[in-house]
Amino acid sequence: PEAIREFELVLASDPMNEDALLWLCLCHLHLGLSIDAHPLIEWLVRKDPLNSIIRILPGLRFYYRGELEHALESLEKAYQSDQSDPLILWHYGRLLASANHTDRAIAALDKCVKMGRFVITRFSQLLSLALQNKKQDVVNSIDPDLEYWAKKDWLASLWLAECLSLVGEDEK
Repeated sequence: PEAIREFELVLASDPMNEDALLWLCLCHLHLGLSIDAHPLIEWLVRKDPLNSIIRILPGLRFYYRGELEHALESLEKAYQSDQSDPLILWHYGRLLASANHTDRAIAALDKCVKMGRFVITRFSQLLSLALQNKKQDVVNSIDPDLEYWAKKDWLASLWLAECLSLVGEDEK
């Protein structure tokens, strides 16, 4: 894909560009190329272990490989180290929901909602409502801002679709 080529071009001139390495790693993960992401994850974790995006990468690698229990163990460590980071709370809540740990997922997602009005906290609110089977609240919470993000970002679109499908909403 073109994104990978672009990040590789940046890295050809600056092999230690952390941003390019991070985005290349995320591209590999989302495309199911976890074997290519693994060395990047190891390097990024050594380089910047306190960065929340980097701290969730090992868990995401397990998740994308279908190893949900290992993913949960990894994100549990990130969660225990920082329960105030919206990105960690969102991904931890999503994985808990995937593993049918609904009450724990709702607790993590509700913590994320209290962090402010970031896009990720808005999706945390939707998923929490969906897990509580509050269909009308989910539908009513989808405003033009969330619709904008769902059109702009394929992951936001996926997250919105997941929340709607959990409550059986197929009209939106």
